[in-house]
Amino acid sequence: MRIEPEVQSAGPAEVQGKGTPAPQRAGPPPSTPAHNEVAAKMARESEPAAHALSIRLDNNKRVVYQVIDQQTGKVVRQVPAKEVLEAAHSVEQYLRAVESKEHRTVDITS
Repeated sequence: MRIEPEVQSAGPAEVQGKGTPAPQRAGPPPSTPAHNEVAAKMARESEPAAHALSIRLDNNKRVVYQVIDQQTGKVVRQVPAKEVLEAAHSVEQYLRAVESKEHRTVDITS
């Protein structure tokens, strides 16, 4: 045998007492575009992550963090940025060239 509780709701007059109806709140119904937008955002945030984090060392042994879109395999974000890594590599090459020029010896005894 199944027993279900009986639920009774109080109307506005019963909540306020003395027969005066409670003031009704003016607000958008739950199916407004704003509500739909919030519901969609919550649904997106509750979905499993669509991105993966990759941590690797580049050729110069610098740590590179990449956020990768799992569906497309494309890099969404990288830290440090590709351009920063390229600039650092160029500076290192320049410094090596300067250093090698400073350590060159010139033979003047010929």
